[in-house]
Amino acid sequence: MVVFKPVDFGPLKRSVSDVVSAKFGDVTGGSWSVHVDDGMLDRLAGAPWTVGASATSLEAWADEVLCPTIRQLKRSLSTNDVDGATVSLLAVKGNSRRKDGEVFPTSVIVTVHGN
Repeated sequence: MVVFKPVDFGPLKRSVSDVVSAKFGDVTGGSWSVHVDDGMLDRLAGAPWTVGASATSLEAWADEVLCPTIRQLKRSLSTNDVDGATVSLLAVKGNSRRKDGEVFPTSVIVTVHGN
């Protein structure tokens, strides 16, 4: 018999959400609200659990993958396009990297939803 300990992913998801929100705020100056898809939250929160990735790894991923995507979106839109809008973050399915045992998406989809 194998007994598995229950895991509360709530704190991990909050931590991921906090990192993503902070990165959006850094790039946009805090002018956009962000919604992270539940599947994306699960994927990012599960990385530390499944392969031992750390908060530092999540920060590095955000700097390497997430921030450039946000900057590209910001450059392509006028301020009026995103004033009061919500930005959603989705992982690209099947697109991940393994680096030192860590698994994070190599690209993300960022969409803007009406003001």
